[in-house]
Amino acid sequence: MKRQRPNGLAEARAQRSDMTQVDLAKAARTTPQQIGRLLHGEREMTSLWAERLAPPPAFSPQQIVFS
Repeated sequence: MKRQRPNGLAEARAQRSDMTQVDLAKAARTTPQQIGRLLHGEREMTSLWAERLAPPPAFSPQQIVFS
């Protein structure tokens, strides 16, 4: 069983229903698979990831990490 690492990415992404995982991955220069791992808490949401993900959907890194 994989360890879950909750973060605010899923909630932040829900506010941007027009942005798919593929869109977010392209904007953050990563793969849709990595976005899925972050969304499901299978990968740790580091400050580096939060900064890469914050600009495309117009959220602050704090929202993504601490929501």
